[in-house]
Amino acid sequence: MKKNIVGLIFVVCFLACSAYAASDAFKNNVYNPGEMKPVDSMLKVKVGDRAPDFTLPAVSGKNVSLRDFHGKKM
Repeated sequence: MKKNIVGLIFVVCFLACSAYAASDAFKNNVYNPGEMKPVDSMLKVKVGDRAPDFTLPAVSGKNVSLRDFHGKKM
């Protein structure tokens, strides 16, 4: 009985949230970066070239570099 009630509450909350998200409340709240120009449109790496090293932030918050995976099989 409790599982049915919890499930029903979940469905009602889900539907209410979906209806709210689809409403006009969010129409103008999306970030608009404006006109963006490409930073560099020249291709610098050719097929067969070694990939340049780069570092990006990971989901964990640490930085991950391409060199961290050099020689490792995925």
